[in-house]
Amino acid sequence: MPYLDDGQPIDVRVDARSALGDRGSIDLVGNQTALVRAVVESGTSTIVVLMHGRSLSVNYVHEHADAVLDGWNLGQETALAICRTLFGENNPGGKMVVTVPRSSAHVPAYYSQRHSANWKDYLFEDGPPLYPFGYGLSYTDFRLENIQLSSQEATVGDTVTVSVDVSNIGDVDGDEVVQVYVQDVVGSTTRPRIALKAFQRVTLRAGETRSIQLNLEPIAFEMVGLNHQRMIEPGEFRVFVGTSSREKDLTMRSLLLK
Repeated sequence: MPYLDDGQPIDVRVDARSALGDRGSIDLVGNQTALVRAVVESGTSTIVVLMHGRSLSVNYVHEHADAVLDGWNLGQETALAICRTLFGENNPGGKMVVTVPRSSAHVPAYYSQRHSANWKDYLFEDGPPLYPFGYGLSYTDFRLENIQLSSQEATVGDTVTVSVDVSNIGDVDGDEVVQVYVQDVVGSTTRPRIALKAFQRVTLRAGETRSIQLNLEPIAFEMVGLNHQRMIEPGEFRVFVGTSSREKDLTMRSLLLK
């Protein structure tokens, strides 16, 4: 892996001893973090490209790199896709399909963690994950406005439609993924904090605004009851619309099922 030191290219070899078995840590293996630190401390603008098959704790990279491109396991056109993205020919629009913890001590980490009277944050650690489920950036910015439900009161078994205006407020064409989460406020069994129930990818030109609709079918409000059968309980639900599962990225609307 080459990097620049006083204008001279240097080859650095980073080894991983084995690809088999479980790992005792989710940090970058070998001296990869040290390599990133050396490049950052040289004053060179640093873009880190991650390629991996499991969540990684990359706190130093997150805090000090100018940008991070997370590719996970890509295919045959990996090199071409990465080059086109780094040089601006392609605008990335991916979203995290898992919650990325800050350290091994945070595992397991789920965006849909259930409420519990015994739940506490981690001692001596920041609570939020490194990257929340559904998170992802691009070379442009988006804004969600006019978020509405087809009805604030519905009957059990009805489909509820979520309407939202999506605007590309940046200077580059790009994609955004609008995500809809549901929370059952009070249930006969312990319910997830929030759960993803609908999403839609929207491609917008720079400056373009489009209105979209996402349907919450009855299954979106189902739960497994005390008799181990799927059911819908009448009551209050909260519908969250946003661009990730992170609280500050979500807008809430209330829904009453009768």
